[in-house]
Amino acid sequence: MVAQRHFRTLVVLAAFVVIYLKVITVLTNTHNNQSNNSNNYNQHHNNKHNQHHTTKKYPTNISHNNNNNNNNNNNNNNSHKQHHTTKKYPTHNMSHRNHHHHHHHNNNSNQIHNHHYADTNNRNHHHNQSTLERHLSGRGRQKVAATAEGEAESKGVGPLGVLVVEAAVGAAGLEVRVDGVKVSAGSYRGQITRVYFALDSPTKQLPTLCPDVFHALNQTMSLQGHVVRFHAGLHLVTLDERSGEVMRSQTFLTWQPETSRQVAQALRDAGEGRLLIIVGLPEFTMYLGRKVTRQLASLGSIFAERLAKDEAWCMAAWKGWGVAGEGLTIIHHSQGDYTRQASPISLRLIIPRRQHPRCTWHAAPGMEERAAFCSTYDGYGAFCSCHEPPWSPRPASPVPYAAREVIPVAVVTARRLPRVVRLLGQLWASPGGLDTPVTIFVDGHSPEARSLAALLRVPLVEHQNSGTPGQSLGLTPFPPHQHSDPSTHTTTTTHCPPHSSALRFTLPAGTSQRVNEHVRFTLEKVFHLHPEADLAIILEDDLVLAADFIPYFHQTAGLLKSDPYLFFVNAFNYNSYPHTAQDPRRLYRAHGIPGYGWMTTRKAAAEMLAGWVPLNQTGASWDWWVRARVMGTRDMVIPEVPRTRHMGGGGVHISGFDQVLFSSQPLNTLANVTLDVDSAREAEYEIRLLQDLREAEVVPLTRHPCQVIPVPMHKTNKTYVIYIYQPDENKRHHAYEIVATCLGINDRDIHENLRMMVTFPFFGNQVYLVACPVSPYCRPGRGKVIYYPNEEDYHYALQNSIMKPALEVSYALRTPPQDPRQVFALENRYIVNYTGGGSTPAPTEDDLLR
Repeated sequence: MVAQRHFRTLVVLAAFVVIYLKVITVLTNTHNNQSNNSNNYNQHHNNKHNQHHTTKKYPTNISHNNNNNNNNNNNNNNSHKQHHTTKKYPTHNMSHRNHHHHHHHNNNSNQIHNHHYADTNNRNHHHNQSTLERHLSGRGRQKVAATAEGEAESKGVGPLGVLVVEAAVGAAGLEVRVDGVKVSAGSYRGQITRVYFALDSPTKQLPTLCPDVFHALNQTMSLQGHVVRFHAGLHLVTLDERSGEVMRSQTFLTWQPETSRQVAQALRDAGEGRLLIIVGLPEFTMYLGRKVTRQLASLGSIFAERLAKDEAWCMAAWKGWGVAGEGLTIIHHSQGDYTRQASPISLRLIIPRRQHPRCTWHAAPGMEERAAFCSTYDGYGAFCSCHEPPWSPRPASPVPYAAREVIPVAVVTARRLPRVVRLLGQLWASPGGLDTPVTIFVDGHSPEARSLAALLRVPLVEHQNSGTPGQSLGLTPFPPHQHSDPSTHTTTTTHCPPHSSALRFTLPAGTSQRVNEHVRFTLEKVFHLHPEADLAIILEDDLVLAADFIPYFHQTAGLLKSDPYLFFVNAFNYNSYPHTAQDPRRLYRAHGIPGYGWMTTRKAAAEMLAGWVPLNQTGASWDWWVRARVMGTRDMVIPEVPRTRHMGGGGVHISGFDQVLFSSQPLNTLANVTLDVDSAREAEYEIRLLQDLREAEVVPLTRHPCQVIPVPMHKTNKTYVIYIYQPDENKRHHAYEIVATCLGINDRDIHENLRMMVTFPFFGNQVYLVACPVSPYCRPGRGKVIYYPNEEDYHYALQNSIMKPALEVSYALRTPPQDPRQVFALENRYIVNYTGGGSTPAPTEDDLLR
């Protein structure tokens, strides 16, 4: 009986379960049908009361590698409609593998965060609607969000179609593609019809993409015995937000210091509303810097302030309008293993085209040419901004200068034309600047340079950079071009080097050979274009000019022409730092290299050109070649306080580590300085030098100069001389490098010397550093005053360079998470902050993790 009662009870319970399951099935089907009908209605009729669908402001982004993603998302609908894309953030699925797990973290009823990962070592993150406000303290929000259809339409979103943007990012390089096919969008009742894209069946395909608009693949080279990937770093591609045309592309070697400053400038100079494709190739975070990560976060990036070393990252964002899509692959660093790098990213976005807003000055009389230029090219900052009125490089009130002769200026550039605009603004602001003839010499064919030169009313010469055939350079042949001479008005000319053969070969970009040939071409043509000039000034495009740049060269012009022992005049001084630059009137004589703003005579230029570095010298730089092979025993003139500051870094000649020193150098700010030219004449200079050495106090280095600074760091009105054992300029002797490091001057080499003697005012006290026994000024007078360093002294100087500019390092290591929330919020990072001298080696990562 008991068994029968239990059996009947079980039967009743089973019946109830069956009935319950049938009811749930019916209700679920009814709900899904209503949801589908609602979606169809909203898609065709644009019901503005439903705010859970994708709006016209933000794109629908798709993942084409895993069709199961869409089915998985569609099967997770709930009554709150949290599966739909919200109006504030875009949907963007990213994948590089076919096995992803999806975790939906619902912060509220209309925000979703999708977290995709591929395996335990390399994780592929893609954030959707949620800004992680709960986990990330509200950072990375979209700057602009349309709250209604009319408001979104007022922001410039109209029936313009979409752009399909693809980015493939990995350790081997990157490739960016943009689809030029316009997808039509209809309208209904004056509203914009939403267009949905999905790959939920094999028959639905994306439009065929056009060839890649930007790529940087496998640029691996050997540098100072190390294998270096020059495609690593941060890449910025600026697209026209309506047409998808590339307006500017730039690469920043953010694995070197100082490049973060260039990134910050590029982000500031990008036009409002432009579509920015920003890609980080490992390793790109080492010197990215807090300022840049904050800028990226202000653009709407969720990941920027949570990146870690060796990860790959990609973002598409409108400047001032928010993020279209963002992807990140992460990797965990276990102790002792720092060679692995994150898996590639494949990001495909469907982005609505936008109409770029017209500035009010675009319609002003006489501004049509600039408006057209700024609508075609980007990166010019205030020159193209909508501020009223836009900045002009030509000063409204030019400063006159009574020049005795005409000295033309040649601006040497390749593709950094926004810097040319800033350079010309500084040049024209200098006294006599607007009266100085300027010509831009651009390396290669550049429609942008031609348009800019026409806009600025500056002559332009295009140099089709080529080499001589038959030199086994592996170069690409091209036919010769015709050229014409420029007139007094803006004229674009294209020249080829005067080689005997009609067949010429294009030199590879970014090589010393190409730079050498372009400088040679410029030096030759500037005197050809100005046959009446006996002097010419050569300027690189990555310089900042002093207030008295033009007067400085005019005051030294007579000295250069009259002194047979001078070869050129430099505006730069390698040993000038805040504690060694006191008197803007003082000039020095030295044996060094021309560069960073220099002036020479027609005769000296012809001598340089006759002995120019041959093309088969693949590792030689033109400036060092001139010093070693052409200059002989002649001198140059340099200022104590520089008239230019180098602001490049990461180029052919200058690394980011070199730029740390250059960025700390002073620049004269006085517009009216009367130079002490007479004291720089050969006879007078030698007399003063010998007198100073006779009266100088000899400083024997009895202790390491980095332990005890050997010269007073306050003004004493005395002169000091230090004798070191340095039989030649070779660094293997270490004596100069050690003392230069400890005293905070240029320690890379002793090239800027006068017969193996270097002099500078150390906190106002003139110091003479004399190399013995080779220098004629080596007169110690008694024994045991010459400094003979050992290897231990050298290593101590490298680790205690207290007088050198600070080198700041800040990056993160991704550590194994302690709980899933850390991975979700990307909080599993170990932050490395390090500050030291420019030559101080950073601690190892093993030391930091212990």
